[in-house]
Amino acid sequence: MLVANNSFPGPELRVHKGDTAFVNVHNQGDYGVTIHWHGVRQPRNPWSDGPENITQCPIPPKTNFTQEIIFTAEEGTLWWHAHSDWTRATVHGALIIYPKKGTVYPFPKPYKEQTIVLASWYKSSVMEVLADSQASGQAPNVSDAFTINGQPGDKYSCSNETTFKMKVQYGKTYLLRIVNAILNENTFFAVANHSLTIVGQDASYTKHNKSDYLMITPGQCMDVLFTANHSRGGRFYIAARAFSDSDVGIDRTVTTAIIEYYHHHNSSSSPTFPKALPNISDADASTNFKAKLFSLNSAQHPITVPKNINRRIYMTVSINILNCSTCTNNVRTAASVNNITFYTPNIDILQAYYNNIPFVYNVNGTFPEEPPYYFNFTGDVSNISTVSDQGTKALMLNYLDEVEIVFQGTNLIAAESHPIHLHGYSFFVVGTGFGNYNKTTDPLSYNLYDPPEVNTMVLPKNGWTAIRFIADNPGVWFMHCHLERHTTWGMSTVFINRNGNTTATSIRSPPSYMPPLLSKGIFADSLEVGVGHVKQSIALIVSKAAAILPAFWALRQKAFFEWVLFTASGVSSGIYHACDVGTWCPLPYGVLQFMDFWLSFMAVVSVFIYLASTDEGFKRTIKTVVTILTAFMALTKATRGDLTKAEDLMRSTYLEPMNERHQHKAIQEMFFRKLESSIVWQREPTSAERRKIRKANIVNLIGSYAEGDQRLLVYEYMPLEIWKAICLKFITLTYYRSSIVHESLMVAARRILLQ
Repeated sequence: MLVANNSFPGPELRVHKGDTAFVNVHNQGDYGVTIHWHGVRQPRNPWSDGPENITQCPIPPKTNFTQEIIFTAEEGTLWWHAHSDWTRATVHGALIIYPKKGTVYPFPKPYKEQTIVLASWYKSSVMEVLADSQASGQAPNVSDAFTINGQPGDKYSCSNETTFKMKVQYGKTYLLRIVNAILNENTFFAVANHSLTIVGQDASYTKHNKSDYLMITPGQCMDVLFTANHSRGGRFYIAARAFSDSDVGIDRTVTTAIIEYYHHHNSSSSPTFPKALPNISDADASTNFKAKLFSLNSAQHPITVPKNINRRIYMTVSINILNCSTCTNNVRTAASVNNITFYTPNIDILQAYYNNIPFVYNVNGTFPEEPPYYFNFTGDVSNISTVSDQGTKALMLNYLDEVEIVFQGTNLIAAESHPIHLHGYSFFVVGTGFGNYNKTTDPLSYNLYDPPEVNTMVLPKNGWTAIRFIADNPGVWFMHCHLERHTTWGMSTVFINRNGNTTATSIRSPPSYMPPLLSKGIFADSLEVGVGHVKQSIALIVSKAAAILPAFWALRQKAFFEWVLFTASGVSSGIYHACDVGTWCPLPYGVLQFMDFWLSFMAVVSVFIYLASTDEGFKRTIKTVVTILTAFMALTKATRGDLTKAEDLMRSTYLEPMNERHQHKAIQEMFFRKLESSIVWQREPTSAERRKIRKANIVNLIGSYAEGDQRLLVYEYMPLEIWKAICLKFITLTYYRSSIVHESLMVAARRILLQ
């Protein structure tokens, strides 16, 4: 069981409004993990937001990552949690944001405060539950129990002695800070024989609303006043159970804690159970509770609801299926927004956006601002296809856009309510209703005066919800259903808030260290090929012997510059990956990083130039430029963790849909454009020179097929085995942001190896 600081739930983080906190996350688990600061806007700082492969790669085991958490307008209760697969089930805790020093609550100061964290409990590993579900393509097993502050309650023998108890004093008022960290169920909550007064939701104050129960969704937080006003004292259950408005499988258990008055001596008496706790399928109770929540909107806590909307977006939310040859019934359960099942890439979208890395997202267009086709979304859908498209799409927002999004539930496969969470913003829920949204009549009922301001809202079953916000937070921000199974199935997308015109309205620069791509070894940037860490590293060590062949060839050709580079990079690569297998290394990481990676880069490029050019002056000039470039890159401390496996990206997002003929043509055209743009001509080449370059350029050397017979032209320049050795070295390189080295080289290198 993966937990934080040996506790479940994890430790509380307490700050004041406007503070900045630095949290150093040490991953001592067995797999990568990230931490998300749920509901914290993080202005211009998506680097510390946390969702895996959206704003960062996972923190590798036995490494650490310091996150900067910037608190601004938030005041009240939020929470933090892991954001990798289902790790948030056990890795989470509360964020307590007190008023700014010198200010007070907008309600009488409570006698004491108590944090209540609701969570799911699995007897088996949640990662195994997820893996089994993904393998079968079916819905995951439900949890075995719910917990309150880590305990399922005294109705379970395992928790008889450890059930959470809250001691209270008659006549005193307590502030309950309630966090719903449950994985897959909306939740009813009540305290027997006591009413609750809601004063805050998602770190934003609300008008005081008295209720006998709460309906709180996964991801939501509520601040609730509770007065111990039972004159005869006693013992009373705090109880929580799921709310379900569909036929899908859920955890139907009840979790309990105990309110116990001081001076109540009969501790063996059975606590009173809350009669006000709604039944599991009481949809009216859920609807009525949500309808009573409004922002405080006072002089001390004003709100500004966007009214000059210039971006109107309509999003359908559905359960779908995808074809899956290895799954039960050859299909797997999926989910979508606007019929797009989100595919999480293997490099984080933030770095791809910030560094202009292609083929990661929006390969075939941006996220659509309306459904691909309209039908009676909440009616009879028996003739509507349930198969969704799959892709990594991002919705592009301009700085200071005033945005309205209408979320529309659908009746496909299994209609139910959805808790939708948006990173990077708080938003106003200006309207909600049942049935299909009517863009003419439904806006007439919008609440633009005191709508609730939240980061997680409820989309009702077969209904709609409208939200508004201002796109004033440049960065990459995840939007997803907070039912974990739905996020896993793809009910999510990404918002990219473009920069403004100044530095102060643009994404901040990244921190000096970010977790690297797919890292598992002693060094934080080791490659992973999916066959087991030790086997992978041994294979990489063996592959370094391939550097001996080009070095031998360079020596015979008296290409001493290349010989030194290949020899040095080959030796250092072997040491580097030998260190990756073990736990000790004879050389510092930075030295090996430079020798293994940047010297390899220079070596490969230099050999290409040596073969492609006959003019010694031109060769020396290019080598000098490459040397300077390499030294500059080394000084910036770039690591392989900054890079991607370009072949996989191109193959999955660009090349796979093409037939072989079009693949070859695309590789040639893309690389030749890159090659031409990288050469600075002192004069325009003649037609004859251009023909000579085309005949001897790098494309022909490594990737182009001769017309008609599919033979590699590489035979004209170097024995194929030597080229295979170079390509083995090149595949470990995976650097394609240079104007000389391009992702097409990766595909071409792989193709040579298959000859």
